Amino acid sequence: MRRTMRWAMLGLLLGGMVACGGDAAGGSGGDTGGDTGGDTAGADVAEGVDAAGGDDTAGTPDVPTDPAGPGGLIYDEAGWQAAIPKEGQTWTYRVSGIDVHAVFTRTDSTLGAPMALVSGGNFDAAGHQIIGMRAWIDLSTPWRMSVPRIEMYQNAASATEPSFTYTYDPPLTLQLDLQVGETTTFDYTCTMTFPSGDPITSHEIVEWELLDGDATVVVPYGTVEGCLHFRARTSFPDEGADANLDSEFWYHPAIGPIKDTDKGFELVSFGE
Repeated sequence: MRRTMRWAMLGLLLGGMVACGGDAAGGSGGDTGGDTGGDTAGADVAEGVDAAGGDDTAGTPDVPTDPAGPGGLIYDEAGWQAAIPKEGQTWTYRVSGIDVHAVFTRTDSTLGAPMALVSGGNFDAAGHQIIGMRAWIDLSTPWRMSVPRIEMYQNAASATEPSFTYTYDPPLTLQLDLQVGETTTFDYTCTMTFPSGDPITSHEIVEWELLDGDATVVVPYGTVEGCLHFRARTSFPDEGADANLDSEFWYHPAIGPIKDTDKGFELVSFGE
């Protein structure tokens, strides 16, 4: 139960690590439908018309490209800065049939060093009714998303007192600039703390592999082309092989996380 919830919420917080987008449909021309054509030509300029001449419903924002890279991406500092969302960017993901909304704060200093913050939930609810999460993400290294801390709120009484907190040492990291077939492994300790009682600590190892640099996937948002398709293998050395998890993950550099097979999260919309 503890591990299942953490990975479901990881999918949501990764939704915050996306490129500058437009309205809820993914365009900047004020349309509201999904990208039914799967076009990746450019951001909308008006009513679903792509700047690059596409005829799809919504359009997809541009990112710098290079035919030599996976999915035609340029993995440099300029490309990474272009892929960081703007202040107030929002996303909706469908997790187990429930639509969950999140918002991006570009700079937050709660943990000391400035980091991005992704938060989702009803933090204005009265009484013991607050349900949500907050995740801090270090974006200082190009094409790395590193998560040192996630706060979870389950029927909490205060927006400043989480029900429990996950802390990762070193931070939980997704590396985006892999070549097709390349793998990278992250070994870390996760500590789960509560307002009272003893913490719970687990040793976790995640191996990421890039399966495809130009994949297409269909989600409630629409047909999305040009995705990075990853496989993640997670093992828990202290718990035995039966606890291991395998999942597949689609990420679009101009949209963000699109889909995860493990907990079934899918992109529904993103906007401002």
